[in-house]
Amino acid sequence: MLSSRGPTPSKKLGSAGGQEGAAETKKNRDRWFLSFDCATKSFAFALLRIREPAPDLFARAVAVAAAAAAGGASALQPAIQALNSETREGLYLAAGAAVDLVPEKKNKEIPTVERVGAAVEYLRGPVAKALEAAAADGCPAWDSPELNVVVEFQMGANAPARAITIVLLTHFAGAHTFLVGPAYKNKLWYRSRPDLKHCHFIERYKSLYTANKNHAKALYFDHIGPLFDHRVDVLHSVPSRLRKDFADCVLQVLGFLAYGDLEKAAKNF
Repeated sequence: MLSSRGPTPSKKLGSAGGQEGAAETKKNRDRWFLSFDCATKSFAFALLRIREPAPDLFARAVAVAAAAAAGGASALQPAIQALNSETREGLYLAAGAAVDLVPEKKNKEIPTVERVGAAVEYLRGPVAKALEAAAADGCPAWDSPELNVVVEFQMGANAPARAITIVLLTHFAGAHTFLVGPAYKNKLWYRSRPDLKHCHFIERYKSLYTANKNHAKALYFDHIGPLFDHRVDVLHSVPSRLRKDFADCVLQVLGFLAYGDLEKAAKNF
């Protein structure tokens, strides 16, 4: 899991060059994930920067809070503000979108060649531009093993989209690539909101597919997303009918990090 790699130890910063050193320390703690939901009619991608594993951040929060409490009430508020800022920076949505790759045709009418061509064109366009724009923030190149690429495995009902899966795995062969199923993200929920457990969505909807999508949408857009930093323009650009697919794309990374195994995931399928 991500926590096994751990953050880079903090540097002792002097008064000169302190801000530059702090920025460099943060970049050293960054992990970048490029996630894909590769259905043709609801193709989605999300570029995420994850700054520090949650258990490590929580441990530091406890330590800082204890130190601030010992220093009196005047020291507590600045400490809380600093921790809030770091928590929001823990997950950053740098780029993303959800689109219909071939809008003029129904899914069953799309030939494999056209399906693959549309995926390649999108990779060379919006996805490539997103990676280039994020390079200034430390995002690795598309063919770097430092870039973690997470691709959703397409179940039998969406078998035609497996052609796009192959395109993604081939294109990002030089990156650290994982093929994951929906089980990881379906486990995500809040302790304070047991009604957000996946099992309740299964009871509410007739199909597993619909339950999965609505679980992801409710969890991300109503609860997880607002807690962290994100590009507001990215969220506003996602069509309402594709918000479930975009949420799927983000949550499969979080579920993978929470419940997956970075070493074994590539062998799962």
